[in-house]
Amino acid sequence: MSAWPKVPNNDVVGLQRFADFLNTLCSAMLTVLNLSYSNHSNENTTIKQILPMWLKRKWNAKAIEFRDDHDGRFPLCSLFVDFVVSHSDKVNYPIALEREGRLPEGSQKS
Repeated sequence: MSAWPKVPNNDVVGLQRFADFLNTLCSAMLTVLNLSYSNHSNENTTIKQILPMWLKRKWNAKAIEFRDDHDGRFPLCSLFVDFVVSHSDKVNYPIALEREGRLPEGSQKS
């Protein structure tokens, strides 16, 4: 995980790739017991550093809210993955990209 490059603030494709990777990791955790380390707060802190700054700030707020609502526990990796995937989907949605003038290659305005 430490080899994954940091996602710059405006790199929606990089964020999508990272979200896809995290989704795969979360799925693999169901069958590969050695991946359970991903649920530890130290690992989440490491993974969080890959996020763009704007998303890192949002995750910090979400993690604190979770901690406060769950007796001081840190959110599991699956919640982090769902959070990243959800935000990646939002910024990669074609309407959002069109508004910013960044349609994916091969796309055409209708």
